[in-house]
Amino acid sequence: MRKLGGERLTRENRAETAEQRRLTRRKLRGERLIRENRAGRVWTGGSNMAKKYSYKLERRTGRRGLMSTALAGASIILLLGLLAACAALKGSAGPWVGAMGFSGMLVALAGVVIGLRSFRDRQRSYGFSKAGTIISGIMFAVWFILFCRGLAG
Repeated sequence: MRKLGGERLTRENRAETAEQRRLTRRKLRGERLIRENRAGRVWTGGSNMAKKYSYKLERRTGRRGLMSTALAGASIILLLGLLAACAALKGSAGPWVGAMGFSGMLVALAGVVIGLRSFRDRQRSYGFSKAGTIISGIMFAVWFILFCRGLAG
């Protein structure tokens, strides 16, 4: 039996040290650990005697996922603004609308690329990454169809 701090390493001690190693590995991967007791109160220090604690993992949101979602939102706002401008000008908006539309298509493409790269972040919450990539992909398809239709006629 190995000794841990002068004590014999019992089965309970082995389980505790294994859990501590596992939690340390998770912490090194970028997850934030919140230690709570069973009543749901967050542990702030003090005596650990006869208290049972559980660990809750809170995953952080990645920056790239947020950026992808923001670019998708910007592309949607740009599309709605240009549609309103074309409706207000009764179809005679001029070449600046086409230039802004092409910019909207590039913004949507950037949202797709950044959203796909955001999946490389380890142990992050992928909710914004999924939403941003899907919405940006749909917006890129819409912009591409509008662009092709504008070239055709």
